[in-house]
Amino acid sequence: MSIPNWFRSLMESLPDPVVYYDSACHIVGSNEKGKKEILKTYNDLSYLRACELFSSLVAKPGKCEDCIFYRVRSENKPLHVSGEIVLPDGHKSYFERHVSIFNDTSGPILLELWKDLSQERGLTIENRTKDLFLKGLFNLFDIPMFTTDEHLRITGMNRPFEQLVRLPFSHLLGRSLDDIISIHSQPGNINENNVTVFIRSSVKRHPEVECDIKMLPITLNGRRIGMVGFAFRRATSGFSKSFPHYEMEYLFEISREASHKENLAEFLEYLDTLLVKHFSEDTDPLLVLFDEESRSFVWIPEQDEKWPLQLDFRKSMRPDTFALFHATLSGIPATDSIATPNNPTHLPKPLVPFAANYPKWFGFPIATHKRILGYFFLGISDGLPQYRESMYMLHAFMTQVAGHVRQLVLRELESRSVSWDFGVVARFGRLIGRSEKMREVYELIELVAASEATVLITGENGTGKELVALEIHQRSPRSRGPFVVAHCSAYSPTLLESELFGHERGAFTGAIKQKKGRIERAQGGTLFLDEIGDIAPATQVLLLRFLQDRKFERVGGEKTLEADVRILAATNKNLEEEVRTGRFREDLFYRLNVIRIHLPPLRERKEDIPLLCNHFIKKYNIRENKKVKSISQNALSILMEYDWPGNVRQLENTLSHAVILCPDDEITPEHLPRFLKESVGENGQPTTLEEHERRLIEKVLKDCNWNKHEAARRLNISRSTLYSKIKRYNLRKNEKPRELYRAVR
Repeated sequence: MSIPNWFRSLMESLPDPVVYYDSACHIVGSNEKGKKEILKTYNDLSYLRACELFSSLVAKPGKCEDCIFYRVRSENKPLHVSGEIVLPDGHKSYFERHVSIFNDTSGPILLELWKDLSQERGLTIENRTKDLFLKGLFNLFDIPMFTTDEHLRITGMNRPFEQLVRLPFSHLLGRSLDDIISIHSQPGNINENNVTVFIRSSVKRHPEVECDIKMLPITLNGRRIGMVGFAFRRATSGFSKSFPHYEMEYLFEISREASHKENLAEFLEYLDTLLVKHFSEDTDPLLVLFDEESRSFVWIPEQDEKWPLQLDFRKSMRPDTFALFHATLSGIPATDSIATPNNPTHLPKPLVPFAANYPKWFGFPIATHKRILGYFFLGISDGLPQYRESMYMLHAFMTQVAGHVRQLVLRELESRSVSWDFGVVARFGRLIGRSEKMREVYELIELVAASEATVLITGENGTGKELVALEIHQRSPRSRGPFVVAHCSAYSPTLLESELFGHERGAFTGAIKQKKGRIERAQGGTLFLDEIGDIAPATQVLLLRFLQDRKFERVGGEKTLEADVRILAATNKNLEEEVRTGRFREDLFYRLNVIRIHLPPLRERKEDIPLLCNHFIKKYNIRENKKVKSISQNALSILMEYDWPGNVRQLENTLSHAVILCPDDEITPEHLPRFLKESVGENGQPTTLEEHERRLIEKVLKDCNWNKHEAARRLNISRSTLYSKIKRYNLRKNEKPRELYRAVR
């Protein structure tokens, strides 16, 4: 029987083993998986029937009416069966077989698709065994234990739990946990997935019996199907006035999450999420923040729409509101900082009339060990259950992240001070600039951040290539992972290979222990390869292989490792030219140049210089403890005229120099570095380009004692060009000694 080629190609495309037969059940072919996993041979088997090759296909060989192939032919419809089958090599496995009939011009073809269910069947048996094991395990513990379904209905328990709640098994099974235990913390905590949940509680029928319940989820395929609980009896009643020690892990987790927020708006959005999670949507929060000098409030207007209480408070402010608010907080002792209806002494006076509108409320200052940063207040409605646990948690959280909140406030104030035109973005994270070229860079960062594509960042030294890479990482799904930098030009070829890929002990002289490379240390995050154009050819080959399949070996090692790392690269070289000259591999260039972001030099975006100056003055004011407020127009004109070969890094060093030398509150030309002073004329105004060139040529000629050959070499121009410029600018060597000699003669 001839099988069409298109039919064979179709069978090869199927992911499961397939064997096909003629109308007499003789094997006429299979796909590659069928040969390897079912037939177990590559020999010609066309003389065999299915029941002869697989002896366990029918209960009684020879009775075709018991065979699935017979039923498919007679009923003319697909069927499937499952069971244990012995393969030709004697291996026994549990299969599900799907048989269907296909009518071709040369005759009917029987298709048999095989699915190996041995692993799934084994897991089912294993789960049943585990269920029996857990039931026996419960009775081995003296700690009260119980299990629930996804709706928190009790499905099992041990004897100590029956003794704790003082009810027999028959009265507990199937009842809701809430019928047995009075849960003092909010119900939302019980519904957490994939986390440990602690609940402060007491037995309903015996309120004097208090306990802490630790619950862990039971999940199947990512879905919670139940909970297992442990009850720890407490000897004393009442609530502790400190944050529960066993929730420290959760506190650190949410604090780490908050520390990744880039601005106040993002932080407030995250805080809003925590409030809904731990309290309810029927609460009214208010967050009051102070500026760095504690002279006024700092607000995020967008938050007023979400927090009506904050809007009402802002509308009620009078000229003396800030002074009253800050004066109250200055006297609050650290040990008694939470204000409640039972302890309202330290509630700031401007908030007293607002607190009177809520039956329950609390508030506390936000502070570091050195200064008060603001105040948090939450008004609570009648319907909310006990809230004290969450109150202490929130207080601990705000104390933990107070330092980061201060940095966000400083960043917000700095951003407002440089954003003169509110219609145009003046900064983008750590990048500053509102020129058209920088806005194009911002758009590219937004577009590529969410992808996994390799990005090549080009630009001159000092333009901020590493900052671009960091912004891409911070806005990517890998932002929680590490950001590892490898400066490729800082190492010799051998050392760079070790830095990137790591090495094994004894790989070379001095390798006294195994070392993980930067690729391994960037697992789950981003690796930034700075100055990628400087790596040696041998290292280029290794890096190319890693970019292709994300596999590598340590230096001196034989084991192949894999790394889940996103690659960002940067260079100040023209890699196309490097490829043409043979110094850089063409295939590696194409691997790196998936998406390119070019950073313009500062001379091409001089409109950003005032913004950058403002930023650097504020930065070095804080570092040097200075109070410089502005830069004079003459000094700014000099900065605007200069071409800045060192780009933003050179401008930053210049402003650092000026802030240090400035004794007053305004930077003037005399505070600028010498190289900038030499570029201005006697009247203090910038010279023209021609005047600057004339002065430069005259200075070089004097330094070379008018040796024109040496002067042309230093200026990197030809002697003929030098002669023409000397004539153009009417430059002359001092002739007084020669004239004196002629006079004497």
